Amino acid sequence: MFENIKKLLDKSEAVGIPAMDVAVYHKGKEVFREIRGVMDEDGSPVTKGTLYDIYSCSKFITCSAALTLLEDGKISLDDDLADYIPAFGDMKVKKNGGIFNAEKRIKLFHLFTMTSGLS
Repeated sequence: MFENIKKLLDKSEAVGIPAMDVAVYHKGKEVFREIRGVMDEDGSPVTKGTLYDIYSCSKFITCSAALTLLEDGKISLDDDLADYIPAFGDMKVKKNGGIFNAEKRIKLFHLFTMTSGLS
């Protein structure tokens, strides 16, 4: 059933991808798992418990999850960020050498378009 995934993993190994851990879930249950490769220069094998540094790749994962919520009508791009994270309700901004109340609230739209002003 998962031959195509295994073929893709074979090709990935052939081009030098050092580690892979692919899991497929159906209705909350793991139905396929393939773990291959090494996790360090010493050749330690990848295991089910191996932790990966994914750096900015997490942005795509977060956006995919948020877009699913958007498609399902559970969030809107016009929603205030503070509706979900109340600490953003009383925003301050640093400008002209001082700290002032923010003139506008951050919307989810700003997070998706990287225009929220957050560093």
